Amino acid sequence: MEKYTHVQYLTEGGFGSIYKGIRRMDSLAIVIKKLSGTSLRIEDAASPPSNTNMGPQAIQKRNSLAVFREIAILRVLDHPNIIELLDVFADEMAVCLVLPFFHTDLHNLQKARPLPLPAIRHVIRHVSAGLAYLHSRSFVHRDLKPGNILVDANGNAVITDFGHTCALDGRPLTPQPGSRWYRPPEILFGDTEYGTPADMWALGIIIVEMSTGRPPFMEDGDIPQLGTVLRFVGTPSDDNWPDARGLPDYEKICFDQSEPQSISRLIPDTDPDLADLAGRLLVGDPKRRLTAVQVMEHPFLYSGRSYLEVSRGSYV
Repeated sequence: MEKYTHVQYLTEGGFGSIYKGIRRMDSLAIVIKKLSGTSLRIEDAASPPSNTNMGPQAIQKRNSLAVFREIAILRVLDHPNIIELLDVFADEMAVCLVLPFFHTDLHNLQKARPLPLPAIRHVIRHVSAGLAYLHSRSFVHRDLKPGNILVDANGNAVITDFGHTCALDGRPLTPQPGSRWYRPPEILFGDTEYGTPADMWALGIIIVEMSTGRPPFMEDGDIPQLGTVLRFVGTPSDDNWPDARGLPDYEKICFDQSEPQSISRLIPDTDPDLADLAGRLLVGDPKRRLTAVQVMEHPFLYSGRSYLEVSRGSYV
């Protein structure tokens, strides 16, 4: 802790206590994520994990492994739109992660209201760049949501919280990662061989949420969630999703037949380029979703004025 000063308790996070402080060497504002009571060692994070085998079922051990997963992965990532791991150190019986301080996250920035188009464009540009880099390194984030997108005072966005992130090395993945409202239909069907298109579905959900103030599909259970999603993307068929029949739970769940719906049902009266982008992400068949690189090349990101030109300071 001697490297840091003005350390103050902020709140409890998913895996422990969170503090704010200042790095002595350069006065950089930082946050410290402190996981107490772990029996694991910092050296256990030497290599990124390849799947979601979380070890023993005890909550503390599971949380410990998620934190060490995050440490291991952040140590091999280097991109301006991915949170930087500044330091890792042990403090008595705790492991501490040091990260840059950000003023807010996308969830709090929205406050359940639509964002202006320049702000939406700005966030998509940054998040898609971070995802393109992450996917090029053969990782899938698996928990992309507004609360895991940090925003600084200038509106710059970075992806954070890599506790669910996995390397794509051909081994099975858990079918229940992250937050239900942002899970793609293949995962809701029990797929364990999904990949980067899962993150792209989540980005599509986030785009709708930024445009309307709320996620489009909000159910309390996986089966109701899947039913609501299928009423939008359409019942899988040989035409719109030929591989769906091979998913583990496809034959176990029966829904009424439905045709794919227009994206205008989710985002009425919006910019046509934005609607097109969201519609190309919220597709049932993961093979037909845009990649992060394709999102970066989409016309919506090259139209209109920039976020800083229009609304600097208004939403941050």
